[in-house]
Formats: sequence, C-alpha cells, structure tokens
Amino acid sequence: MMYLLVAVLCVSGGYVSAQAPAFCKNAECPQFNTISSNQNYAIRQYGPLTWATTSFVGQWKSNILGQLFGRLFNYIQGNNTLGQVMPMTVPVLTRIESAGQAGTKYTMHFMIPASNSRNIPGPVDPNVSLMTTPPATYYIRSFGGYANGQKSMSELQTLVNSINNPQTYDDNFFMTATYDSPSVKTNRHNEVWLQKIA
Repeated sequence: MMYLLVAVLCVSGGYVSAQAPAFCKNAECPQFNTISSNQNYAIRQYGPLTWATTSFVGQWKSNILGQLFGRLFNYIQGNNTLGQVMPMTVPVLTRIESAGQAGTKYTMHFMIPASNSRNIPGPVDPNVSLMTTPPATYYIRSFGGYANGQKSMSELQTLVNSINNPQTYDDNFFMTATYDSPSVKTNRHNEVWLQKIA
C-alpha cells in the first residue's frame, strides 16, 4: 500500500464558525455531507476543494512537515502576489504517497478561505502552488491526542480493518487531517481518510 497523509482544504463552501462542526472550533473548515457513520468511521462527501499546496519527495526526516507547514504559513501571512494576509483554516492535510525509488512524496495542503476564493493571490514561493480537486467521498476515522506517524498508522489500520473491503477505496494513499495547533493540549481532533471509489 502507498501512503498519503493530507490536510484537505475547501475554498467555496467553507463553514462559518457558527455552523461548523464542533471539532473545527473557531476556524473555517470545509463543508461536507455525512452519508453514513458508525462507531469506527464516517463516510463523508466533500465538494470541490481548492488548496494551497507544497510537496517534498525523498526519505523521511523529522523536520519535513515543519518545513512544509512553514512554506504554506508564509503564503497565508502575505508572501503572495497580492501581499494579503489570510486566516488560518482547518484541517491541515498532508498527503503521503510512494514516489518509487525516490522515496516518499509528502504533500501538505491549506484550504483557501471562502473570503479569498474570488481573487486568490498567487504564490511567490516557487515551491507553493494552488490546486482544485473535484468532489470526492471519503471513509474517515476520527481520533484524539497528537497525530504522530505511529498513531496515524495505527488508526489507519483500524479504519482498513473496519471497512473490511479493499475494493471500495483507493489503497495507493491515505490522508490525515489535523485540526489543532501543537499548543492545544486537550480535546484535540485528528482524522485519517481513505478515498472511497465504490
């Protein structure tokens, strides 16, 4: 199985905080429809997603995710063609997938806020780009605590076992969504995602 650790971001259709799920707290997050849910996972349908993204290809290093986060954070803090400061959205998605002999590809995403969706500033950093993806449906498992690699892989395995049908999802990648900054010690919310294909 190839792996994907993601922070998925939606431009049009972000919730205002009063309507958002409780785990989004006071931040803007993507809208979704819950198709079904049980004690192990939910099936959610998301609309088109517009992201600011940045990637790294190679062998794992402890500072990779911090470097990717820094690039995207600088973008929303004004390092863009309009010099605009944009609010932080959640979740932060990091996609992880095999890059063959080159190692692993890590792609982190920040959602573009709805207030900026009509005139999205372009990136200045050549390592940052914008992308929009079509509607998609995901199997999603939620969990608390800090989403380190070992914990995320354990939750992913629980999700895979709970679905118990590999033909219904894309096993070339998975994603994780982190909703809280590292400074938040309690009531943390994280997710692992598998894209539903059948």
